[in-house]
Amino acid sequence: MAGRVTRSALGALFLLLLLLLPGGALRADYSEAEKAYSMGRMLVDMGDHAGGVFELKKAVAIMPLPRYLEALIEAYRAAGQEDAALLWGVYYQESTREDRRSVDLNTWVDQARERLVSRLCLLTVKTDPKDARLKVTYDTGVEGQPFQDIPGKGRQVLLDPGQVLLVASHETRKEEQRRLVAEGGKRLDLDLTLQRPEGVGTLTVTASEPGAVVLLDGADAGKAPLQKELKSGRYLVQVWASDHAEWSGFVEIMPGRTAELTVTLKRAPGASLAQSKPLKVEGGGGMSLATWGWICSGLGVALLGGGGYTYSVVFSKTDEMNKLKKSATKQRADLQAQVDSYFLYTMILGGAGVAALGGGITMILLDDGEGGSDGESLQLLSVAPVLTPDAFVLEAGFGF
Repeated sequence: MAGRVTRSALGALFLLLLLLLPGGALRADYSEAEKAYSMGRMLVDMGDHAGGVFELKKAVAIMPLPRYLEALIEAYRAAGQEDAALLWGVYYQESTREDRRSVDLNTWVDQARERLVSRLCLLTVKTDPKDARLKVTYDTGVEGQPFQDIPGKGRQVLLDPGQVLLVASHETRKEEQRRLVAEGGKRLDLDLTLQRPEGVGTLTVTASEPGAVVLLDGADAGKAPLQKELKSGRYLVQVWASDHAEWSGFVEIMPGRTAELTVTLKRAPGASLAQSKPLKVEGGGGMSLATWGWICSGLGVALLGGGGYTYSVVFSKTDEMNKLKKSATKQRADLQAQVDSYFLYTMILGGAGVAALGGGITMILLDDGEGGSDGESLQLLSVAPVLTPDAFVLEAGFGF
């Protein structure tokens, strides 16, 4: 009773974790496996054994559940491929608890093992790279059964006794061949490393940002667009540009061939989304920058003059207030209020005058002397949107 309760609790915990897993990765995998499993069974029922096997192997590759394996083995049996069914059946027995196995299927695997393994040779091959293609051909010219990629064991095939030619190939490596003698009831285990061909090939790199820096195995190779001759082999390519996230990937260079790489760089978080877009005031009458400078300087002098006047009023009111007797409280309070207001006017006018005069003098100094022209503009305010990791902001500033 305690054991059943414990298993139920563990099952409930597993389902809870399945639902709460961040990103839903396990749920997505299970959903994809279920789709492939359902499609595979439907295709087998319709008589399309090859299509059914393909879908069921996809489900097993995602998640090797016992019912997926059972369906795959039955699909191979329905297709008349007992060798492949047996290889997966052995894996099924080794990976599934006895109390969870199908009794009928388990019995068939035991019987097939006694009937086939005693007279056939089991060939297991592990390759580098792992996705190398394998083909076995008997001396009679008959091609052997396809290899089965059994999880944790490598690729396996059952061979009839006799001499066979094993060919391993890959689009980026030299072909490897092995002559083997298959003996009934024996095993053959091979590890094959396919060598890279020697020679020179060409790499071209095109980036979405012209002038992006290209690195090959960490060394500066130039700027995109790039065309470079390289020795055959595998290279790490890194491409980056200012305000963009780095792109990296591997490329295989083959002798006498051109590897074309097109890279789309993504804007990095925090980079400016657009160049500063100024709000412009067109120079009426084609006025030059110096003309605007003289206008601003004149305005500055006028503002400073107004500030000087209000400052003189402050002195006058202060002197008048000091002459009053201390008992004239109301009159002194009125004069003090006037002094405060005129002093505020003085600060405002003085600050604006200094800014206008300084800006005007700067414009005069920066004028190129070519005179104004229609369409020449004065940039008074620039606004630029900026995306940061925390917020979207607008940056604004004055200039000319």
